[in-house]
Order: sequence, then structure tokens, then C-alpha cells
Amino acid sequence: MIRFTFIMMLILVFSYSQGQNFSYPDLVQESKKIKNFIPNNWSTLDKLTCDLNTDGTKDYVLVIQTKDDSIGYNPRILAVVLADKINNTLKLIKQYNDFIPVDDSPYMQDPYGSCRVEDSVLIISLIEYSPSVDYVHITHKFYFCYSISGFKLIKYEINSRHIQRIGTTFDSSWNLLTKQVKRRKSYFDSEWNFIENVEEENFELEKPIFLKDIQEPLNWKISDFISSN
Repeated sequence: MIRFTFIMMLILVFSYSQGQNFSYPDLVQESKKIKNFIPNNWSTLDKLTCDLNTDGTKDYVLVIQTKDDSIGYNPRILAVVLADKINNTLKLIKQYNDFIPVDDSPYMQDPYGSCRVEDSVLIISLIEYSPSVDYVHITHKFYFCYSISGFKLIKYEINSRHIQRIGTTFDSSWNLLTKQVKRRKSYFDSEWNFIENVEEENFELEKPIFLKDIQEPLNWKISDFISSN
């Protein structure tokens, strides 16, 4: 098990270092058609049609990846395209090259979970599988609200589920609007009684958090943005 864990760590380190050397294309800045924002030799992993800026027009969120697998994995881009109803065109608002993790290991689940929009809030779910003794399955869920400054994080949830210890979960839900965090731990005791502990507390941010601030979301810690005062 120790050897397996070590191998997985080497894979992650190698993949990240390779990603640093990959040259991402600059997407088209403006076009009449959404398909023109996808470069040659790239494919669509996910496409959302939504209204992010609540102006009544059709916006898009794209998750695309290169078809070139010669480097052993497929780098991905998260792109946000808003409709310009005055000029009747589509404009690229943001291109994020570092947020969507790559599927770089045949031994682990694809870390990209899903992307959806609810009430103009962009919700992105990512999956982390830790090859530890307990085989921890971790889900990260990010809630972003569009603003002129970018996509602002308004909520962050993390769920850790231990596969071998049935029923053992650790949940944290950070509401950046109310400045409250709720932590929940649930498990079965030695007599198979279900135990659940819930704690709530307030917190203060050092500064607002935007999507561009989260470059490695599976290694990212919200505690780095929490004020120590």
C-alpha cells in the first residue's frame, strides 16, 4: 500500500510538471458562433448554455481539452463566453488554463466531475481520490457568481468519504456571503450506532476570492484566505 501511494504521488508530480511546459492556445476573442471558440484539434468535454450576467441573453461555459495525447494526458481549458446583444455577437470573457484538472492516470477516476449553472451561479464539482490506507474519496464543489471583476467564490463545499470505514464522512460548507462555516462528521461506533457531530462558526476573509486565485483546486485550501485575527 505504501508503494502504491508513492507511485500515485510520483504520477501527480510528473503530470503537474509536464502541464507547466504545455503551451495553451489563446482562444478567439469574439465570434458569431460558439464553435469558433474551440481551437483546432481540441474537443468539447462540457458545454453549458446559461445566463450568467442575468441580461436575458444566452451565455456559454465551455470545458474543452486537446485531442493531442502525445504528452500522455489532455490539458483542459475552462472558458466563459457572454453574449453581446448590442453587437449581436459572442465575446470571450475569461479563459482559465489552470482550474480543470487533467485525467492523467488510468488508476484514478477523472477528477472533473461536473459543471452546471443554477440561478446564474456557476457550480463546478471536482473529484479527488486519495490512495491512502482508508481510500478517501473527496468531492470539491465551488460556487461562483459573475461580476465585472471576474467569477467571485461565494460558497465552497468539501466532502471526504472513507471507503473502508463505512459511513465515515467529513463535510465542510463555507458560505462566503454569511461568513459562516458548518462542519459535520458522521460515523458508526463500535456497536454500529450512527454518530453525527455538527459544528458551526464564523470566519473572516482576508480578501475576496476569485476563480483566478484557485490555480490548483485539488491542492487548494480555503484556510489560506481566512483571516487569523
